[in-house]
Amino acid sequence: MLLQTLIDRASETAGNDYRLAKQIGVAPQKIANWRSGAAGCGIEYRALMANLAGLDVDAVIHEALLEKHANTPLGERLLSVLGNAVRGGAAITLASVSAAYFAIPALVEQSTTMCIM
Repeated sequence: MLLQTLIDRASETAGNDYRLAKQIGVAPQKIANWRSGAAGCGIEYRALMANLAGLDVDAVIHEALLEKHANTPLGERLLSVLGNAVRGGAAITLASVSAAYFAIPALVEQSTTMCIM
């Protein structure tokens, strides 16, 4: 899932970006920085937003780890481990997102959009 989509869903659940920031324990400016790409969003905050939005926290964490370590030896090992650890629909989502991150970076947005549907 794209970070922007995750923030949108969590913000909608919270009521707005200000309330989202307060609920996950960050300054409202952090949310704006994550939206604009001016700052990276840690996996722990992605997990909090996923939980708030009612999303699969494990899948969000796995995707974030794969994104963080894409195209590295550690990323390849994580892909192997996380791909086997996730079951059901999350495995399909994880596989399509991770394949895009590792194989064809230009398809990341298309792949993650497909996972949202």
